[in-house]
Amino acid sequence: MYSTPILYIVFNRPEETAQSFEVFRKLKPARLYIAADGARYGRQDDVENTQKVKQIVRQVDWDCEVKTLYHPENKGCRIAVQMAIDWFFENEPEGIIIEDDIIPNNAFFEYCQAMLEKYRDDDSILTINGCSLGYQNDKQPYGKTRYFNMWGWATWRNSVQKVKETWANYDPKISLEADAIMKKNLHLPVLFDGNAIWAKYWEGLFLKVYENRINTWDYQWCYSVLKTDTFCIRPSQNYVVNIGSGELATHHNFDDAPIFHFTYTATHFTDKKINPKIDFRYEIFHVGAIVNSHYFRTLTRSYLKLYLKNLVKKLKAKIS
Repeated sequence: MYSTPILYIVFNRPEETAQSFEVFRKLKPARLYIAADGARYGRQDDVENTQKVKQIVRQVDWDCEVKTLYHPENKGCRIAVQMAIDWFFENEPEGIIIEDDIIPNNAFFEYCQAMLEKYRDDDSILTINGCSLGYQNDKQPYGKTRYFNMWGWATWRNSVQKVKETWANYDPKISLEADAIMKKNLHLPVLFDGNAIWAKYWEGLFLKVYENRINTWDYQWCYSVLKTDTFCIRPSQNYVVNIGSGELATHHNFDDAPIFHFTYTATHFTDKKINPKIDFRYEIFHVGAIVNSHYFRTLTRSYLKLYLKNLVKKLKAKIS
């Protein structure tokens, strides 16, 4: 039986829910919190699908304390998920958050449990990212990053409070380039003048969230990591598969994006005594080139050419 509490967020996708719920049936968590948004107004398909989803998640056939938060009406992605997170951490000091389109393997749960315990009292760590975004490093089991990722993650009650306080003080009139902390933490060691563009990109995203033009909850966490000068722990192997594309997806209704083609690269997590550091290859080639590929592709291609040219120069210098 798995002791770390889990928040499971579902909505209107019975097929994805059936796959992700099977993970819990095998894991057998001792405490499972299930949150579900209500059907959207005028959507009979939502009414039917949300009922199917609830029938699936009722099938807890192991010894487990189950708590539910089911909204009778639709709250929307931003409010429903934030309410679920608040509810979960009102009851638990720490835990794991998994949405219905995330399929983690056993290594994910081993990793999250170990990292939650290790960094429980470390105020410099805000969250534990569960997806490596395709990054691999066989020498170190995990590292640090400034970039939050929500495809299977874990955190603590005090981090939830810190994000609320930080986002409440967001000022859209201050550019990220004029904010010394944000400018420092968004800086990438690129070999050309691309950081101002990268900062403008994030500035636009945060502004859209602030103005409710993006109905989401996660960019508030991205902003808070950067603004509070903290880090996320990210794995060096991939423990998560995202199946959340297609017609019913809230934000990703395309199948050809790299994020939907990750595979598991390890079946178990083994901790090591290390001093985790930022690997800018992860920040540039995975956070940038993969997750934000629609914007960052040209920037990354230019960087890659210069990076390889510089690497060849260093190798030649060593040989000579």
